[in-house]
Amino acid sequence: MSFYDEIEIEDMIFDADQGILTYPCPCGDKFQIALDDLKDGEEVAVCPSCSLMIKVIFDPEDLEQFQDKMETLANWLVPDVPKPLDVKQLTFGRPGGNKGFTFSTIALPIKTNEVLIEIKAASLNPWDLKVWKQPQTWLKEEHGLGQDFSGIISDLGQGAASKGWKVGDRVCGLKLHYGSQGTIASHIVIDLNKTKYSMTHIPDNMTFEEAAAFPLVFGAAWEGLAHCPMQAIRDQTLNVCILGGGTAVGQMAIQLAKNHLRAKHVVCTTAGGESEEIARDLGADHVIDYKAAGNVGDAIEFVVGNQELDETNDQHRVRFANSYSTNGERFDIILDCAGGAGAGDVLAKAKSLLKPYNEGSAFVTLVGDYSTPKVNASAVHGSNGPSPLIQKSISTYDSASYWYGGWTHKMAFQMGSSGFRYINANVKGSGDWINQAHAGFASNSIRVRIDTVYPWTKYDDAFEQLMSRKVKGKIVLRVQDF
Repeated sequence: MSFYDEIEIEDMIFDADQGILTYPCPCGDKFQIALDDLKDGEEVAVCPSCSLMIKVIFDPEDLEQFQDKMETLANWLVPDVPKPLDVKQLTFGRPGGNKGFTFSTIALPIKTNEVLIEIKAASLNPWDLKVWKQPQTWLKEEHGLGQDFSGIISDLGQGAASKGWKVGDRVCGLKLHYGSQGTIASHIVIDLNKTKYSMTHIPDNMTFEEAAAFPLVFGAAWEGLAHCPMQAIRDQTLNVCILGGGTAVGQMAIQLAKNHLRAKHVVCTTAGGESEEIARDLGADHVIDYKAAGNVGDAIEFVVGNQELDETNDQHRVRFANSYSTNGERFDIILDCAGGAGAGDVLAKAKSLLKPYNEGSAFVTLVGDYSTPKVNASAVHGSNGPSPLIQKSISTYDSASYWYGGWTHKMAFQMGSSGFRYINANVKGSGDWINQAHAGFASNSIRVRIDTVYPWTKYDDAFEQLMSRKVKGKIVLRVQDF
């Protein structure tokens, strides 16, 4: 072995992968020495190929500082990869099967347009019952539940940050899905670029529970009322009839019709009792108890004044006729938030209850007609139009022209020129409605009613109450740490 040179430690190259100092040897290989091998001010390094030696010179007093510097450099060159985040979520396996908590992970760091949210509350909707009973079969075995959420941003990508979001922001929103990861979870990821997600800041005057209660029902009511004729809104002659005014969606629709659209007449149906009181408190001009009405379509006709009062009818109809009237003005929109036989009764009289077709009037359903007792699951309408029951109902008119989801359909068995529009509207995952919701709640012009708040461990009790249909507002699950 022969001596090659003396080298200052500062001239050597630090190999962050191996934690060693290296220096090129004339033979093409390199000298190397570990930091831990440095001792009293100098150390000899031998080339493993040609056996040349170098003497590494350094000041022992500076060695500790140098080691700290090299460790910092190593951490910068080879950053620690964050461990995946453990997530607890409510899921189920087979359709209608047992629900329970399962665990998964969220990969970190999240992507540039994503936001990681620590969930504080989530609410239940009838949609969750549909997901639970009929999830999409191509999804994974564990299906998530929950569409609405509220929580705190715990991490976000650069793209999301550039849009004004910050760690620590209180947020709420909607994550539409058909059985993938739900919002009844400890954490979720929202991709701000995807159209099935909506998110806004929680107004300062709202709790996490309130913020988790409104997104889906507000969005549904907004989309349904979006079919109101613009001319009637501008002229302040808008008349709105809401079927299911006691439902959470119906409650939102009453407030939007009265406070946002400035409707002239807002008439709704409820199950009577407390639901009737709630509807009136929210702004309904007249409330019809559908349980007492027998045929809801007849009762609404009395309110409109299209039918002479029959003194031989039940006394509730006399009360309806005498207590409120639209003075012969028909409706610009009938918004169905409930479905069932009552909706079928109204649909059968829709032509006489709605303003003329050419004025933009419409029968708008947010629930479809599948819940009508005469229709089973196999008869649910698809992309081509309503179920056979609704087709039969429409066929009783001289026109079978209707709107469905933005597409115009003509029934083959009857044609005409004076029918009515039948529209199936659905909440949109994204859109301006979420910003309108924030403004409405921040100004107290819109309220959300909560029926019950459960700890998320009581999910079975919450779902049982939802299925009972004895709910006067939203059911909310308060998410807890695990």
